[in-house]
Formats: sequence, structure tokens, C-alpha cells
Amino acid sequence: MKKIIVFILFLSIFLVGCNKKEKKEPIQIKGEIETEEINTYKDLNNTPICFYELKNNQLTKLTSINKTLSNLEDIGLFQVYPSCEENITLTKSFAESFKEEWDKYNKGSLKMGYNLTFNTKEESTISFNILNPNNTMEQWEYIMTYLYDDYVNRTKGYYSHLEANEYNENSLLTAIKLQSNYKYTDILEKIELNVFTYDTEDDFQDNTYRGNSISTLTINIQ
Repeated sequence: MKKIIVFILFLSIFLVGCNKKEKKEPIQIKGEIETEEINTYKDLNNTPICFYELKNNQLTKLTSINKTLSNLEDIGLFQVYPSCEENITLTKSFAESFKEEWDKYNKGSLKMGYNLTFNTKEESTISFNILNPNNTMEQWEYIMTYLYDDYVNRTKGYYSHLEANEYNENSLLTAIKLQSNYKYTDILEKIELNVFTYDTEDDFQDNTYRGNSISTLTINIQ
């Protein structure tokens, strides 16, 4: 009788142990599935986009410039073009040429944006995206930003920067102007200006662009 009781106890302990082991397996499988889902992002957008200096009908690629800053002075007006060739000769106006080249890559949902990144004397890194005119007043005490749409204004001899009430899904942010403001002396060494193209919110992670279509202009502060 004692042997039977001991056997039953042993069998109960063995079965409980097996059940505990079996419960661990779904947790491991779930973890593998979740990891796989997190890493599924893949950007298929390879649109070339770079900064250029426009003189007459010539575009010259810009990757870095040197600049001495002073209060309320234009740092520069920087135009972008859907190419990364070193030199381009335009046979049409900049606006018409831009739209013609842009349409080779844009399937109706592609947009353009900018990012400004710089370090300050307070030992902090400031980085923010400029996706439309509503973002242009961010960090305005250091640098003021203005967006331009050359294409929509292609028939005008003179036009101003893009206002929030003018911006729509057809707007093309073909140029950006930077102007230093009263806290410009707190900016250290350089300013990085990025331009990128995107089509969905998935192209951003923690508000940082993570796609393929991006280039950088470095502004070295003298």
C-alpha cells in the first residue's frame, strides 16, 4: 500500500513538472514572432535627392559650405533636386525641370521634408523635422526657417515663402532658407541640414527618418 501511495505521489510530481515545462514553450515562440514583426520595415523608396546651388541654368551639387553667422542674417537659400549628379545643365526652368524629374519617381504619395541638427553650448543636441510650414517656427530662437515651392510659383517673377494656409498635398518643398536668430552664438561648430523623401509614417521611428532617400548639407560655422 505504501508503495502505491509513493508511486502516485511521484507520478503527480512528474506530471506537474511536465506541465510547467510545457507552459514555457509558447512564451519563447511568442517572443520570436514579436521580434520578427519589429524587424519587417523595408524602404523601397530610392528616390535621389540632393542640395544644389543654382546659377543661370547650371545646378552644382552642395555637400558642405563655410559660413560666418551674425544675428538675423540669411545663412543661405538651398534648393534641392531629384538627382545626386555633381553638375546638371537645365534645358527648361528649374521648376519645370524639377517637376519633370520628380514625376519619374513620385507615384502620387511621395513627399519631401527637411531636418535640422546642431549642438549647443548647453551640451545638448537639437534635432527637428520640417515637413510643412507649421514646423518652421520650431527652435526659431536659434534658426528661423522658410519653405518655398518653386513649382507652384513657376510663372511668377517673385514669390514669398510658403505659408501654412497655402500648403496642401500637392505642395513641393523645393527649397529652404535658413536665417540665424538671437541665440545663434550658442550653436557649436556646424549645422547639418538634411533633405529626405517619404511616403508613409513607417519611414520614421521615434520621429527620426530611417528611409533610403536622404542627403546632408553640412554648414561649417567659422
